[in-house]
Amino acid sequence: MNKLRKIIERIDRRGYKSYRELYGKYDFHNFTLSVDKVQGDPFATPSIIAIRVENHSFTREWLNNDDDKIALCDYLYRLIWIKARKIARNRGTGHSGKIEIPSPGQIVIRRSAVEIENDAIVVRLFIGLPARGRTIDGHAAYEMFFIDIPQIIKACLFAKSINIEHLTNFIIQHRDQCALRRMLADKNLIGFIADGSILPRESGISDNPMKNGKPFQSPQSLRVEFDLPSGKTIGGMGIPEGSTLIVGGGYHGKTTLLSAIQNGIYNHIPGDGREFVIASPYAVKIRAENGRAIRNVDISAFIENLPSGYDTRNFSTDDASGSTSMAGTIIESIEAGAKVLLFDEDTSATNFMIKDDRMVELIENEPIVPLVDRLSELREKFGISVIIVVGGAGEYLDTADNVILMEEFEPNDAKQKATDIIEQYPSHRAKKPVPMTIPASRIPLPDGFSPAYGRKSENIKVRGKSLLFGAETIELWAIEQIILPAQINAIGKAMSYISSKLGDSTISELLDMVENLVSKNGLSALASNDSFVPPDWAEFRRFELAAAINRLRSLHP
Repeated sequence: MNKLRKIIERIDRRGYKSYRELYGKYDFHNFTLSVDKVQGDPFATPSIIAIRVENHSFTREWLNNDDDKIALCDYLYRLIWIKARKIARNRGTGHSGKIEIPSPGQIVIRRSAVEIENDAIVVRLFIGLPARGRTIDGHAAYEMFFIDIPQIIKACLFAKSINIEHLTNFIIQHRDQCALRRMLADKNLIGFIADGSILPRESGISDNPMKNGKPFQSPQSLRVEFDLPSGKTIGGMGIPEGSTLIVGGGYHGKTTLLSAIQNGIYNHIPGDGREFVIASPYAVKIRAENGRAIRNVDISAFIENLPSGYDTRNFSTDDASGSTSMAGTIIESIEAGAKVLLFDEDTSATNFMIKDDRMVELIENEPIVPLVDRLSELREKFGISVIIVVGGAGEYLDTADNVILMEEFEPNDAKQKATDIIEQYPSHRAKKPVPMTIPASRIPLPDGFSPAYGRKSENIKVRGKSLLFGAETIELWAIEQIILPAQINAIGKAMSYISSKLGDSTISELLDMVENLVSKNGLSALASNDSFVPPDWAEFRRFELAAAINRLRSLHP
């Protein structure tokens, strides 16, 4: 601690680059602080510090269980975010005085900013080292290091300073959510929506629950109950494996229900309204994505005999259409291990979803095999379930194992009504496509898979939902199950990690490798030989990592 004080005194009023002398580790008695990255300019991306707390007194039970560790770290992350916003203030030029981590959002997730390492709590923060112009402000730096940061640590990282009852309830809820997700398969379910859930969101730009939103209530025929580890029994609507249609008129809650299900791959904080909206961890949302790149994907199950002569068994394009993009995404998702596919007709290519009898008669040379003609095979041959929001394509009723009719945000079991309609208005679809096969996983080549840009060692940046990877820009706007920008940051680093492992491994094997690495060692393991871990990484699934890899235009599998 004295060493840090003396350095700050020595470099006071020097040029900003003298802050580099701060690199190193310092003992603050009840925690250690290391300066891992020093910004080169007060306007540059803030510096990074890491704090390590050994004697925090949190119960060992939470430290020995992976689910509990994630919940504990997420809870502490939220405390730090709130406290830092209250304490940090402008202290001069540019980012001077900033103490921050990214906004936590509504989901409980593994993050690089707070991790458990050998029972110690490690916290990483962005800090803006103070300056007046480009001259070091030593007095302000002293206040940040010796007053502000210790105040945050004291208030947020020691059990005696925290509302333990509130934290315990947070961890118990997270534990229940994790257990419930694992129980789905035991009851042959792919999703569950608890009675009383609030599914509508506040607005298109807010993930908070809608005030006075209508509580969800399961139809009795689809109701299931679970006994949770906390001792609580919870009931709600179970979505069975197979083919499920969500139908209803416009503005009656179809897409709202599907959106809640697709985000049910994550656990949510208390008060979110979707705490017990739980989906299979293997569920992937599919949508049309005009203009995306596809590299050497066998889409022949859905697209065949293109007039241009393209080989759809090894299809590549830099400008996919709506239908080819959906075909590519389905096959890529299955390659990554998806077991549940989610569709909304509003964000799908119409000609990929359905072609009615009249158009079948009119268009004789049609290369597209509509999704409706593949659902039975996906389910029976490959064990893949689907949930589809449909409002105008009655042909899907013939394929449905379950039909959920939404009326004024209330779900109703409409399977029997659908069966009656099928008998009254039978389908005349006659064309039977060639049986589909699932191609083997591809092997990406090192050529074109590099985070380097020109002579720079690495160029990975996030702009909105775009990932800059080396010389390429990967557009991820259509990957709806990416919730946080921090997930894209971590995906970029995971791709950099993969780039050094390429050889004979398939995409599926590379995804396994990253998944196991992060699960066992945390997100910091992705840093590999880097000198520091940034605070703005968040956990991602294998499917979102695969989506980024598959949208790399320079990919050569």
